[in-house]
Amino acid sequence: MSYEAGKLPPEIKRVLVDTLAELYRTQNQAEELLEDMDFPPQTRPRWDAAQDIVAYWRQVVRALELGAVQRGGVRQLLDTMLRRWPGNQELHKIRDFLGEERQQQGAAGGNADTLYRTVEFVGSEEFPELLRLVRELVDADAVQLYAGHRQAAYRVAEMPPDRVEEVRERAARIAPGVEVLYGEYDFRPTLYTRLEVMGPDGQQFEIPYVPNTTLPSELVPAVWAQYRPEVAQDANGHLLRAVVDYRDESGEARRLDPEQPLYNQGVRDGGQLQMSAESTAGVDSWLRLEALTRARDDIVDFAEEHEEFTLVAMDDDRLPLEFTAQLHVPGFAPPEDMESWPLDPRRIDQHELVIWMPSEFPIQAPRVLWRSDVFHPNIARDEDRKGAVCLGPLMTDYTPDLSLYALCQMLIDMARYRNYEILPHDYKMAMDFDSLVQDIIERGGYLDASAAAWAFSFEGQERIKEIGGTTWLARAGLTERADRSRFLSVERVEATPDE
Repeated sequence: MSYEAGKLPPEIKRVLVDTLAELYRTQNQAEELLEDMDFPPQTRPRWDAAQDIVAYWRQVVRALELGAVQRGGVRQLLDTMLRRWPGNQELHKIRDFLGEERQQQGAAGGNADTLYRTVEFVGSEEFPELLRLVRELVDADAVQLYAGHRQAAYRVAEMPPDRVEEVRERAARIAPGVEVLYGEYDFRPTLYTRLEVMGPDGQQFEIPYVPNTTLPSELVPAVWAQYRPEVAQDANGHLLRAVVDYRDESGEARRLDPEQPLYNQGVRDGGQLQMSAESTAGVDSWLRLEALTRARDDIVDFAEEHEEFTLVAMDDDRLPLEFTAQLHVPGFAPPEDMESWPLDPRRIDQHELVIWMPSEFPIQAPRVLWRSDVFHPNIARDEDRKGAVCLGPLMTDYTPDLSLYALCQMLIDMARYRNYEILPHDYKMAMDFDSLVQDIIERGGYLDASAAAWAFSFEGQERIKEIGGTTWLARAGLTERADRSRFLSVERVEATPDE
C-alpha cells in the first residue's frame, strides 16, 4: 500500500499538518493550494472559521489518505507545496521519508486479509438503501459491520478510485447531508455504547455510540460544542487546541495520539477520557480558560461559605462569564432630597450587582456593575455610568492569579462602608473641614462626589458607624484620639521674669 493512498505514520502526519497550518492560515490560501493540486472541490473538507486551522488540515490530509485525489495524494500535496516553498526543509524531509517507506513496502508487500476496508456513512438511518448502494457500486459481497444511531459501516474488498464521487453523489440522493468516509483498519470497526469525557473545566460529558475508529482529535470539537464560543474559541475565532488522555482501569492517565483510532490505543467501551490544555499552543487562550474555571469555583465557594453573599444566577453552568449576586448587608441608597444639607441617604439591607469577565480576562481585572440603587463614593450614580464600580487597588494591583474570593469580600465591605475612598491623595491634616468638603466636591475624582462629601461629614460618619462601617480616620490610618489635637486650644504662657 503506497502512502499516496494509504495512511501516514502519526509522527510524519503531525509534522505535515503543523507545516500546512503554519504556511496556509486563511481560507483563500487553503483553496489556492488545493486548486493547484487538483483536489476535487466536492471532496474538500468544509472550511469553518470557528475551527482550529490545524483541525482543518488534519481533515485534508486524512481525505488524501482515503483517496480523495485519485492520483498522487499526499505526494502531490508535497510537490505542490514545494513549488512555492522550495527551501522548506520539513517538506523535503517528509518527501524523502515517504519515498524510502514506499520502496520498503513495495518489497515487503502486505496482507490484505488482515485489513478491514470500509465505507462508512454518518448522518442517516437509511441503512438498507446504503447497503444496496455499496453492493452496487463498490463490492457485491460487502458486509455490514454496524448500523445504528445514524451511523453505518460496510466492509468491502477494495474501493475503486473511480467510484468515489459516484458513491458520494448517490448517497446524497438517498440521504441529503450524509457524510461518506473511507478507511482501512487492522481491527473490526464497531460502536462503543458510550464514552465518558471530562472537559477542560472538570465538567463530565457522556458521548454515546462512538465508532471505535474515531480519532481523539475528532472528539475535541464535539466537546467544545458544549461550550459557548466565548470560551471555546481563541481571539481569531478558532477552536482552542486540546489533547486527550485515557484513564485505564488502574486510573493511570495516558496521552492519546490525536491521529490514531481509539481502539488501536487501548480505549474500550465505557472508557474515561479527559480533554485538557495542549502545552505547546494557545497559551493565552488556555490561561483565560483556566482563569474562568478558577473564577467560577472561587465565587461559588464564597457564596456557599458566606450567608451575606447569595449567588443568584450564572449565565452558564460550566464556564460562566457573568455572575449575578445579592449582598445581604446594611448600606445606603440615595437620599430623596439631594439639595438639602446634611444629606439623608436611605438605609437599605440588600444589594444586587453583576460581576463579569471582560474579553481580556484574566490579563485585565473583572468588572462589577451595581444594579440596585446605592449611595457610595466609589459607585457611579449618574445616568451615563450608573452602577459602575471603582475597584481601587484591585484594579491597579491586579494580577491574573488573584483569587476572586478577595473581590467578593471587597464588595461586601464596600456595601457596608468598610471599604471606601474619600480622602484626596494630597490630603493634609491642616486643611479645615469646609475647605476639604468643597475640595472633594470640586475635584471630580470620585464616581459620586456627593456621596464622598456626605461620607466625610460628621453626620455621614455617624450614620456609617451605625451600620458597622469604618470611619474615615481609621481608613486614613489615624485614630480619633490622635486627631483631637486639631481642636485643642493652646495658649502660650509668657514666662514671668525673676524678681
